[in-house]
Amino acid sequence: DLFGDLVANSKGLRQVCLSEVTTRITDGTHLTPRFTNAGVPFIFVKNVRNGAIDFQTDKFISEEEYRALYKRCPVETGDVLYTTVGATYGQAASVGTFTKFAFQRHLAHLKPDAGKIDSSFLGTVMQLPLVKRQADRWARGVAQPTINLKELREFVVPLPPLDLQREFARRVRAVEKLKT
Repeated sequence: DLFGDLVANSKGLRQVCLSEVTTRITDGTHLTPRFTNAGVPFIFVKNVRNGAIDFQTDKFISEEEYRALYKRCPVETGDVLYTTVGATYGQAASVGTFTKFAFQRHLAHLKPDAGKIDSSFLGTVMQLPLVKRQADRWARGVAQPTINLKELREFVVPLPPLDLQREFARRVRAVEKLKT
């Protein structure tokens, strides 16, 4: 209701490239970490689905390895993870209450520019059919479809005024509270 039909852009919202509303678009580690029996969860594409991050995993890394990976790619509350490889590419989830974790390169890390886009709004937009169609257009490969970070940066997303994005985020929080 707030934004109208986003595909037809019935309310004439500004459309921007993802790179214009984020301060960073990168991916997880390209090296296979040394896994341990316990420690910091290491998540994969399968852990991001239906707008949420599932931290249930049988892969863990040491605190020391986590610090090294975090230094390269600091993930914070409000950032968005986006699956870029495999049969389930195109899934997005906002990082909520922060839990230490590390992730593989098949997950993109989007850091919203808070002065331009609300993180909750971005997390939701990245799950919409409007964005999934762009992912389908850019995905390369059959057995292991892949969206490159270069193309991801060029995805076009709607950019309503920040006050409307915040109102949207407030409504989403209210609905989520009712669900729990």
